[in-house]
Amino acid sequence: MKLNILYLHGLNGSLSDEKRSVLENYFSVHSPQIDYQVDNITELASELTSTPKFDAIIGNSMGGYVGYHLARQMALPCLLFNPAIAERSVEPNFIPEEVYGNHPNPMHIVIGKNDEVVSPYSSLEAVMDDDQNDLVMITLHRNLEHRIDIETFEAEVERFAKSL
Repeated sequence: MKLNILYLHGLNGSLSDEKRSVLENYFSVHSPQIDYQVDNITELASELTSTPKFDAIIGNSMGGYVGYHLARQMALPCLLFNPAIAERSVEPNFIPEEVYGNHPNPMHIVIGKNDEVVSPYSSLEAVMDDDQNDLVMITLHRNLEHRIDIETFEAEVERFAKSL
C-alpha cells in the first residue's frame, strides 16, 4: 500500500503531470489547487490537519513554506524544495502555529544555490535557527535555480521515499 502524501505547489503554480507521475511511483498523491493570494490558507490547513490522512508532505516554494509549518504541526516527515520559509514575495492568508512540539521526523530540504526567487542563504539561516527539529537534512544543489528540473525532482523524491 502506498503512503499518502500532501503535495503543496508554489505560488501561481500547480503540480505538473510529469511531476505527478514521478510522485505516483511511490505515493498516493493529494494536491489541492491553491491560490495563495486569495485562499484562506489557515482554514485550508485546518481542514487538511483535522483528520490524520497524510503520511508525509512535499512542498515547493510557497508550498514549502506552508508544508514546513504543517509538517511541524502534524509531526510528519517532509520534503521541501526551495521553501519560502524566511521570505516570500506575497504573504498568504496563513497564520502558522506559533508553538510546536519537538519535530521527531526527518525534514528533507532541497535548496538551489542559484535560486533568485527565494534566497538560499535566508532559507538556510531560518532552518538552522529552528532548534525544534531533531533531524533536518539539507541538500544544496550548486547549479539549481528556483524551478526544479524533472531530473532533480525525481532523484530527490526517490531518496525521500526510500527514507520513509
